[in-house]
Amino acid sequence: MRNLPATVRTSARALHQELEGAVVILDGESGKYFRLDAVGSQLWRFLCVENLSPETTLTRLQALYAAPPEVLQRDVIAFLERLQAAGLIEVESVA
Repeated sequence: MRNLPATVRTSARALHQELEGAVVILDGESGKYFRLDAVGSQLWRFLCVENLSPETTLTRLQALYAAPPEVLQRDVIAFLERLQAAGLIEVESVA
């Protein structure tokens, strides 16, 4: 994934819950769970709870964090790649 996808949605096998301010995701197929840090939890909330587009999510992150836009975009793409590889999200790219 070189660019932000058009949409991101939670995989049917991913169950998530807030626990002590962090998002914990259970992969219902493998039984593995993932605990996201504060930034990852915020990304998950924007994308998978509020159902914001990746582009809108990036804009929101730019308002929250003092990081160059290209760094934020690179980090968001890397985060999405890891979630997709784990089967926790499904992405749809721009045609």
